[in-house]
Amino acid sequence: MPIKVGFRCASVLILLGLCAPMHAYADQLMSIPTAIEQAAKDAGIPLSAVSIEVKGPEGNILLALNADVPRKTGSVMKLITTFVALQELGPDFRFHTDLLADPDPLHRGKWNMALRGGGDTAFQYADLLKLLGQLKNRGISQLHGAIVIDRLRFADEKDLTTGIELAPNGVSGIVPDALSVGYSAIEVRLPANHQGSIKLDPPFRVSRPKLMKGIEQQDCPKDWEDGLSLIAADSVGAVKGGLELIGEWPRNCPEGVLHRAPLTPREQLEWSLRLTARQIGLSNHVEIIDGVAPSYAKVSIRYLSPPLASLVRDINKYSNNVAARSLLLNLAAEKGYLPATAQDGAKLVQSWLKSHHLIFPELMIENGAGLSHKEVMSAAHLAEFLMLSSQEAEFPYFLDSLPISGELGTLQNRFLVSADRMQWHLKTGRLEGVRTLAGFHVGTDGALTSVVCMIEDRKANMALGIQEALLDWVRLKEIDTNSSSK
Repeated sequence: MPIKVGFRCASVLILLGLCAPMHAYADQLMSIPTAIEQAAKDAGIPLSAVSIEVKGPEGNILLALNADVPRKTGSVMKLITTFVALQELGPDFRFHTDLLADPDPLHRGKWNMALRGGGDTAFQYADLLKLLGQLKNRGISQLHGAIVIDRLRFADEKDLTTGIELAPNGVSGIVPDALSVGYSAIEVRLPANHQGSIKLDPPFRVSRPKLMKGIEQQDCPKDWEDGLSLIAADSVGAVKGGLELIGEWPRNCPEGVLHRAPLTPREQLEWSLRLTARQIGLSNHVEIIDGVAPSYAKVSIRYLSPPLASLVRDINKYSNNVAARSLLLNLAAEKGYLPATAQDGAKLVQSWLKSHHLIFPELMIENGAGLSHKEVMSAAHLAEFLMLSSQEAEFPYFLDSLPISGELGTLQNRFLVSADRMQWHLKTGRLEGVRTLAGFHVGTDGALTSVVCMIEDRKANMALGIQEALLDWVRLKEIDTNSSSK
């Protein structure tokens, strides 16, 4: 039976021991479902390392365990960043990348055009091709001066990598950039059984790895893609502008898709600009320099991003870290903080929470993506935030952005056995020693139940059974509720 507590004590009274916080009562009075206790025991994880809060459609607490304990969030921090952005900027908001032309022939020879980044994280190589292709359509075939690239919407965020947990060969640590191409990462498509060519996006040149003796005939091992790295070829003496795939690539493996970040965002942008110029027949022997578009420059072409609702969907469905971090910076930039920093973005999020009467003193936002062990929040406050979001006009876009079991995204292969898997909209997160889960169950009558589970333990990688037991309990709770109401 739900535990309802009608008030929260003032913090000073709590410190004096005259009363206890709401969730302390809830934790003391609620019995933890046997299946959850057993799952924790099987995983070797003490219940003291587990925080849970489940809220019913009316905001009543259905289940709470250590709900007031601050925990590391992992990627569920993206829920805060993305929803606040939807509210502050609007689902239809679009970022833009501007091409500025020099209107004064007296400046010819100093610069010819400028590209100004507007924080569009979804800007791809194909978009750059279309943008510069519009120059060809206007009869321009030569670039006579330098190309100025203006990336000053964002501050230098290299110091933000401190404390960020990086995956081997992965793209987690890519630094946000106001003028990036392809998330500043390279997609590598490998043909099955080595039969065919390697394709890159952006389409840079790449050399195949040499087959190591004994690799040709072996069975394809699990996680074989982890054994491959991509490096800039000029670092090993080859021609600049090419890449080299190195490592073990067994012959008997299916088609594979890798995402690697061998270049800095600035390098990937320059390589992409030069390659695009060659592809569309523009002179590509111009100088590319960092700077600010001159005051006399006029916007000649404005290239718009997809709507923010689409960008948020990609962030949450695929847990895109660099896009989430960029979104936090864009929040600040759109409010006039230029160049924008993560600290500016975090302050704006905290201000938004306070304006909605959400006081979360333990909340720490460092990058907005959950990559840092410093980003913490309590399960109780995250559940409270989720329930508030469900009352806002932007909620349908937010709910649509969350992964669903069996669909493309981070839950494609998770929670598949649940009979109601299509009714779950969940974001998961993980760091070393951390596993988190948060989102909604949509009942058969459309009623929403918010669920938060945060686990910190050295055996957190064994926590899947706890999460599954919690989801089963919520599902059965809804069935019981529907049955009793008939």
